[in-house]
Amino acid sequence: MLSTIRKIRIEEVRKVIEFTMQFKSSFLDVDLDYCSSRYEKMIESGISEIFINEIGSEIAASLGFIKAPDITNGRLTFIETFWFASEKFRGAGIRIFNKFEKYAAECGANQIAMIHLSDSYPDKLKNLYTKRGYKLVENHYIKYLGV
Repeated sequence: MLSTIRKIRIEEVRKVIEFTMQFKSSFLDVDLDYCSSRYEKMIESGISEIFINEIGSEIAASLGFIKAPDITNGRLTFIETFWFASEKFRGAGIRIFNKFEKYAAECGANQIAMIHLSDSYPDKLKNLYTKRGYKLVENHYIKYLGV
């Protein structure tokens, strides 16, 4: 079947967030309404985009990101905010990742930051990123305050 990777339209945000919510992590607590609304606003303002990989009429993979200058040096950075591929469509996640890297370079980005939840494929993703020239720069810790 034909695989197509494209940027989504604002009216597709909720559908894509719903698809992405299939991703399971003990750290995620996604509010669909809030998340969809924020992405719509960020896409409207030009600071965010979302790609989907469609196979036939189904979403096979999605990747959202923010485009912003690095706070420490001003370099244009593409920061992945989510990346999810359906197990049903092997390879769709790598295809969308390849498109993301190529697009960032075409847009003049100086760097890409990939977010990685520590409970999701830590060795597999570490190997993928390392092979592609990524370097682990920082770990961060979150304390939930129950607010």
